[in-house]
Amino acid sequence: MKYYLFFVLSSITAALTLWISLIHEQSLTLTEPKTLSANTIAKLNNMPGKITIQSFSMPQPIIVREYVENLIKQFQQHKKDIEFRFINPDLAPDLVRKHNIHSNGELLIRAQHKTRKLSLIRENTLIDLLYNMHSKKKDLIGFISGHGEHSPYDKGVDGYSTLYVALKKINVLAISLNLDAVKDIPKNTHAIVISSPKQPYSDKEIATIKRYLQAGGRLLWLTEPNNNAYLSKLSEFLKISTHPGIIIDLTSQQYRNASPTFSFISQYPNPDIVSTKTMSIFPKSAALSYQLEWLPILKTNDKTWTETQDITGDIEFNPEQNEQQGPLTIGIAQSTPFQAIVVGDGDFIANRYIGNSDNLSLGLNLFQWLLPKQDAPAEQLIKPEHQLNLSETRIAGIAITLFIIVPFGFLLIGLLIWVRRRHH
Repeated sequence: MKYYLFFVLSSITAALTLWISLIHEQSLTLTEPKTLSANTIAKLNNMPGKITIQSFSMPQPIIVREYVENLIKQFQQHKKDIEFRFINPDLAPDLVRKHNIHSNGELLIRAQHKTRKLSLIRENTLIDLLYNMHSKKKDLIGFISGHGEHSPYDKGVDGYSTLYVALKKINVLAISLNLDAVKDIPKNTHAIVISSPKQPYSDKEIATIKRYLQAGGRLLWLTEPNNNAYLSKLSEFLKISTHPGIIIDLTSQQYRNASPTFSFISQYPNPDIVSTKTMSIFPKSAALSYQLEWLPILKTNDKTWTETQDITGDIEFNPEQNEQQGPLTIGIAQSTPFQAIVVGDGDFIANRYIGNSDNLSLGLNLFQWLLPKQDAPAEQLIKPEHQLNLSETRIAGIAITLFIIVPFGFLLIGLLIWVRRRHH
């Protein structure tokens, strides 16, 4: 009897494991187009020199290796001197530490005496990175100054000097731009950054920014809680606003010494615009309100709210104080009539916090989406054919079966065996 029960439960467990793995594999399969885009092929044909690509991939799940290998093979069809191989991270811990590898499948690419990493692996992200490694031309980013903004040259804890160095590595040059000193933003400025000003902008400066955007410019605006008053006319122009208060995230209690104002972001509603392999952390965030032309790109979890009172002692959600319950949007993007990204926190890429979790990768993703794609349309994105979309009921059923029914069954077998032995 005991062997029969053990056989039945083992069979059920094996069947469930196989079923879930099949669902996972079918649902997560990423299929690149059968042929690369004309833009990608043209760039590959004009790239001189050998390219070496290593993928730090675990043997399982095999779907990761298959996806990466299929994409690289398509690139090799048009550039024969691309060398590619897999590295098992478990067998090369020194290389993992040396190159700071964080995610399964991450690519380490060498070309033109440069070394770069890529974790968001798609046709457009890979070709853009390869193109930048071969290009001698630098994209120019203007960081607006004169109002207490974060500076790319500031090496202090609130400065952006770490970001400045990281941008240089991908052929992006950050410069300081004083709007009072220019009539118009120079045409060779590929994008402008407004990073947490502490003083209001003049009407002339707002008009200069609006002219730049209306002419097809690109904007990254990093704001702060209760900070939009300094740029109210720009907010009206963009049709956005911030909710009063600062976001409180209860999941911060899981982390030692984490402030309740830290927002832990792992939800990226539009990953083709921006995403990371792991979590990103925002020290003090504002929740954004926006019109339909904007897409949410960063969202908090449902254990968050906008706190409008002083953050002292015990704090709790109070809807009577006009506080908003999560999930809350702290990042938005639009591609027409011009490209723009707005994020409700400017500190997450400051020197003090840019090393937290995946903040650096997220910051670079924001810039890479904004920058011109070298004759490729900005909205050209490679999307997966399938995604893992299980209903909450289905997830709950799987969890109950695996973590309650099956363990209880084995416990029951143990009890039956123990009882039978006592009787004997």
